[in-house]
Amino acid sequence: MFHENESLQLKEFITVEERLYYLSTIEMEVRHSWHKDHERICVYETMVFATRDEEIDYHNSLYHCRYRTKEEATQGHQRIREELPRIILTCKTCRNKLGN
Repeated sequence: MFHENESLQLKEFITVEERLYYLSTIEMEVRHSWHKDHERICVYETMVFATRDEEIDYHNSLYHCRYRTKEEATQGHQRIREELPRIILTCKTCRNKLGN
């Protein structure tokens, strides 16, 4: 289903209406800042990707959400897992990206 290690990585495949999606929540270092006191700032991000021909389409995310803490990210991942059918079926942008 998903796994977790020291740096947050929650990853799983979910099927919605016979279509496979990849749900990924990770910890990542922000490198946009040039301030010395901002050298190690981490954010947590959940992204949803469609799959095509059993390949994950990493270049065209359908949905994303960022969090400040590991706990928020873990809860957000769970929430998005539960709400993914509604997100996919009601999000006009998602439907357009999927070509529906």
